[in-house]
Amino acid sequence: MMTAHVPSPAPDDALPVVRRAVISPPPPYSLARTATALARFPRLLNRWDGTTYRRLFRLHDAFVAVAVQQMGSDVAPILALTMRSPAAVPAATLDTVQQIVSQMLGTTEDIRPFMARAEQDDLLAPIVRRLPGLRLFRKSGVTEEVVVDILAQQISLPFAYQTKARLVAAFGPRIVVHGATLFALPEPAILATLTPDMVRPLLISRQKAAAMRAFGEAVVSGTLLLDALPAMTDADATAVLTAVRGVGPWTAHWTLGRTLARGHIVPVGDVGVQAMLGKLAGLGRKMTPAEVRQWADAWGDDAMTALAYVIVGAWTPEDAGVSNE
Repeated sequence: MMTAHVPSPAPDDALPVVRRAVISPPPPYSLARTATALARFPRLLNRWDGTTYRRLFRLHDAFVAVAVQQMGSDVAPILALTMRSPAAVPAATLDTVQQIVSQMLGTTEDIRPFMARAEQDDLLAPIVRRLPGLRLFRKSGVTEEVVVDILAQQISLPFAYQTKARLVAAFGPRIVVHGATLFALPEPAILATLTPDMVRPLLISRQKAAAMRAFGEAVVSGTLLLDALPAMTDADATAVLTAVRGVGPWTAHWTLGRTLARGHIVPVGDVGVQAMLGKLAGLGRKMTPAEVRQWADAWGDDAMTALAYVIVGAWTPEDAGVSNE
């Protein structure tokens, strides 16, 4: 008889509870499928043990450790959210953290109209049927998206996430709980201080160090107002982001399409995306950027959601005959 896997208690659980909440996403919803990407590489920030999603946030000088578990089924989803902190945290800060987590996990998105449309698509329908409840896992904000994208330029994803983990371990805010260290994302003010010599031991190139520093300096100086990006047009937001040295259209597209939830924008220049879509379409080659754009335009505001299913399907060999990348 098989027994259920019970993860070992995490150090986060030793902190005092400052809020418990219940979230009911529009069905179908699967936290496990949404967290698929997190299971592929070891993580220091977004931690997934197969049952619980965990993350430490530092906001307004307060540390908040979040744990999320799915208690209901995919068709009647209920997520239990627990927030813990070593100190009292203002309710407004907890509200902001809860909002960030909800956006990251896609708990407010109703994908039923997309699923109905996908059922009519010969290529996507088999993947959607095998991955009910999947949502696009989003970064916590523009800073995390830009840092990840800078680090991922021209290297493999496994190495990129190893580099991110080294960066977080070296420069991320942290708390120690029962001898275990929990890390939060390095903030723009920290990024603004980085030099090539500081990050060379982390195997981060001089160019990438300069790009992260330029981004941090732009945010700290007010040249780049992160809170203003959501209200900007696509063109203006892209122009503001790409004005930062080392931030190109590829990073801007991922930032707008994934983190800022502009579902019609996909990274047409991403060679991995080109390869997955070419494979799915049976082209025997990568799609060109123009072909990716044409594919995305056909899906409209559902393009990034459709791409999320294509990507996770590419990680699951049995899905629609799509092989691992």
